[in-house]
Amino acid sequence: MKNLALFLFLSLCLASCDSAQVQPDNLLSIPAEPMGEGEENHEYREAWLEAIHRAAPGTDWEKLEAENAMARHRKRKNGPRKKSVETFADGLLSGEWFERGSNTIAGSIHDVIQDPENPDRLFIMSAGGAIWEMDYPKQEYSLVNHDIYFSREYLGLVPTTTGRNLIAYADNRPMYSEDDGLTWEFATVSLNGQTLRPEQITRFFSPQVVGNMAYASMQVDRLRYLLFQSPDGGRTYTSMNTPAEATPDYVQTITHLYSPVGINRLFYATRRTSPNLTFSIGLYELDQNSPNGDFTELANIPVDADLRSRITATNEPGTVDSLRFYLQSGQELHRSDDDGGTWSRLPDLEKVPWRYQSIYVRPSDPDFVAWGAVELWVSRDGGQTFYFPNEWFQNREDPVKYLHADIMRLLEVEDETGEKQMLVSNHGGLNQLNPTDSLWYSIAQRGLNVAQYYDVRTNPRNPDEIFAGSQDQGFQVLNDLENGAESITGGYKWFGGDFGHIDFANEGEAMFTVYPRGVVYGFYDWDDAGKYYNGFDRYELNSPDEFIWINPLMSAPRTDGQLVAYLAGGSANSERPGSFLVELKLNRAIGEIEATDLPFDFIDAAAGKLSAMTYSPLNPDRFYVATEEGNFFASDDRGQTWDRTLNFIPEGWYLYGQAIHASKTEAETVWLGGSGYSNPPVWRSKDGGDNFEPISEGLPPTVVHGLASNEDETMLFAATESGPFVYLESEERWFDLTGQFAPTMRYYSVEFVPEKGIARFGTYGRGAWDFRVDELVSLFGPDTAPAAAPIAIYPNPARGQVTLEGEADGYRLYDIAGREIVRTKARGMKTELSLQDVKAGLYFVQPLDENGQPSGLGQRLIVE
Repeated sequence: MKNLALFLFLSLCLASCDSAQVQPDNLLSIPAEPMGEGEENHEYREAWLEAIHRAAPGTDWEKLEAENAMARHRKRKNGPRKKSVETFADGLLSGEWFERGSNTIAGSIHDVIQDPENPDRLFIMSAGGAIWEMDYPKQEYSLVNHDIYFSREYLGLVPTTTGRNLIAYADNRPMYSEDDGLTWEFATVSLNGQTLRPEQITRFFSPQVVGNMAYASMQVDRLRYLLFQSPDGGRTYTSMNTPAEATPDYVQTITHLYSPVGINRLFYATRRTSPNLTFSIGLYELDQNSPNGDFTELANIPVDADLRSRITATNEPGTVDSLRFYLQSGQELHRSDDDGGTWSRLPDLEKVPWRYQSIYVRPSDPDFVAWGAVELWVSRDGGQTFYFPNEWFQNREDPVKYLHADIMRLLEVEDETGEKQMLVSNHGGLNQLNPTDSLWYSIAQRGLNVAQYYDVRTNPRNPDEIFAGSQDQGFQVLNDLENGAESITGGYKWFGGDFGHIDFANEGEAMFTVYPRGVVYGFYDWDDAGKYYNGFDRYELNSPDEFIWINPLMSAPRTDGQLVAYLAGGSANSERPGSFLVELKLNRAIGEIEATDLPFDFIDAAAGKLSAMTYSPLNPDRFYVATEEGNFFASDDRGQTWDRTLNFIPEGWYLYGQAIHASKTEAETVWLGGSGYSNPPVWRSKDGGDNFEPISEGLPPTVVHGLASNEDETMLFAATESGPFVYLESEERWFDLTGQFAPTMRYYSVEFVPEKGIARFGTYGRGAWDFRVDELVSLFGPDTAPAAAPIAIYPNPARGQVTLEGEADGYRLYDIAGREIVRTKARGMKTELSLQDVKAGLYFVQPLDENGQPSGLGQRLIVE
């Protein structure tokens, strides 16, 4: 009877998970890219992420972003849950957020846990850091939290005296939630009785829950990994005894902490190196009767190399308390059938499991062993042989029947009747094993809105059509008309891979987009009647100084009818070093993209590689580019010759130019955004790029990924690592645009769609979001901005104390990033402001009125 119930359950699930994607009419068929997913791509992407977050040595940008997110989370805790029109910018701007999707193409899912109190309920952690709840029988998803930059590696549940807590990590620090993920706080962590400061916890791995105890290994002060335990639902963690790092026989490092599912035992593995350079894995078990958390050594397993290792275990058949272990070290696989007493080596694995993976054994079947890399590898004979259910590219043929590439976690879930099913998370969502054909069917075809978009652009020929370039889930088409312009849209994956940087030539007659490492797709011959492109071509850049990830791209208007885009090289010559602006011409007559290097080599000019570009909409012959080293160049002849900007970034600053926006109303005005952890993230030039000034007041330390303005440029929108922001020209400052409802995560792109009155953002983890501007109430018109109150500041430069002389009711001191340092009330015409706790640097003093609001512009103060 149970088998029949399982069959009916699976039949219902699989019947209901037909693809929810609806293919638009007349789309061209595009061949799949030959390059697959995998750790090589992961390493390229990680290197690019490190580059764009350029900062001074010792700056922990991830910690700064975690603090930004947590501050917003605490601000939103007691706010309304029902979405509505909101006010922003101190009441000067009103508008409303609309989630646009896609809701039919899931992104990357990392961890999944089952609620022990309600088997129908699963909690899910997405790659963007959002937490979701799933009604498993109904396959329905609901958002729990998208406020915090959670680390993607772990989500857990730990019992408490009053119920249970969710536990997760952000900024490598443990967090806990007492209300099923709605609100979160950081745990307190102590080492030998001393509370650790947040910056002291630098890494973590493999947290575990055993009974009502939570355990984790955390790196302290970038040194050794130590073991910690929490007896109170993850609120506080204290250090445990950790076996010696070095003995006369070996040096060892912890590589894995592990507790078998449903078994209250805790183990950890170490990799050991002896003085004569032989290698082994040490296996330890927690002595639960020890008040100090002592561990007992169970085994020493010889291995061939000093590589990271993982362990997994479940009950050996026919026993009550004896475990079968599997140990993976690199490609080696070892097994013990007697609770770790003796070990045998199995055939080597074909590949090394991914760094986020542990070898997995199914709790109800010790012969079912699996591990993940690009594909899922499964053994049904206890690790003797492995097969993969499908190859990664088959998912592009059928996204329901075949697993997506890049495997994350495996989980066995159990329903109220005791029946068990297998789930696996991956970069395309969540899949369930069908035992009748051993294939893993998608159960995330609708409602798991976690798309990771690099770029979102509205089709200029059809403003109801949205194109999105994504991580893992290809190039997507969304349509406003599907459910209405204020609804979450479905989406269709036109072709697979990782895509970003979308631009249009000749107002949409052609469209270009980029695949990692210099692969460009060009679509041309737009058909107004059929609303589709008739032509397609592909070009691949391959040169020594290749851009590290998805190359910046632009297409400037032309009067000769040619379809041209410009790509940040590399070089069109496969043997030529250097970073050139590469001109790409779509030759429709022969169906090819022809590539030519423009003359200037930015590496040869000691400027670094190109990292951002745009053109002036008032003069399309005027190009602007930025480089990874913070240099800025302008050209008045479409890139044939260049002038490097003067008086820009002082030596020792760390700007990585990531976004450029040229004014639609003033020919010489241009904005530059980029990494802003050690310097202002946004700069403005009013003389065509010759001189720049920071305009970053109100922005946190962050990276600006995209900039766009409304038509009259009273508002400048920024897509940043910390979320969406808007700059009001009348106020000369930035304001947080997240409000109560928009997600807190990485925003990669922004465009303003004048036909709809919206700023359209692309997020990395929650898809596309539209901000509809309802009303902008400016206190000052563009020609009546407040004149600075007549402040006399002396001495300037100042040290220790400065005198402020003027008629203001108060003053605020803020730094070049817009962070307020101190404010004070005026004491008559002369006010003494202490600078004792102010670090040396450039600051601004701004006068305030009786309500504490700015009454004039900031004036420069140098503190020595």
